[in-house]
Amino acid sequence: MLYDKRKWRYEFSMYGYIVVDQPELKFREFDKYRSYYCGLCDSLAEAHGLKGQISLSYDMTFLVILLTGLYEPETIYSEERCVTHPLRKHPVRRNVVSDYVADMNVLLTYYKCMDDWYDEKKVLKRTYAGVLKKILKA
Repeated sequence: MLYDKRKWRYEFSMYGYIVVDQPELKFREFDKYRSYYCGLCDSLAEAHGLKGQISLSYDMTFLVILLTGLYEPETIYSEERCVTHPLRKHPVRRNVVSDYVADMNVLLTYYKCMDDWYDEKKVLKRTYAGVLKKILKA
C-alpha cells in the first residue's frame, strides 16, 4: 500500500475537529460553554478586529476552557450585546487565557489556510491567509 500524503492530511487533520455535542450537555453547561465562546469572540474582536473574529472556532473555545480550568485565572463575567446578538444581552466570560488563545487562534487559522492552499489550491483560503498574515505582522 502506497502512502498518500494528501489523503492522510485530510483524514487526520486535527484543526476544526472539535464540535459541541449539545444534546449531551445540560443547559447550565452549554450556557457556560457559550459564554466562553462569546468571550473568545470578544477577545478576537478587540485584538484583531473583524478579520480575526471570522477565525473563531470551537477548537479554541475548548482550549480556553481547558486552560482556564488548569490555571484558574480571574474570570470576568458580563452580559453584552454584539453584532451577532444585537437584540438581547448574552453572557460573556473573559480572562487572560481568552486573550492568549485569541492570538493563537489567528496564528493557527493562518497555517490552516496555507495548508488548504498547498493541498487543494483553494484561492479563498490563500486570500484569507494573506489577510491574516497582515494581522500577524502588526
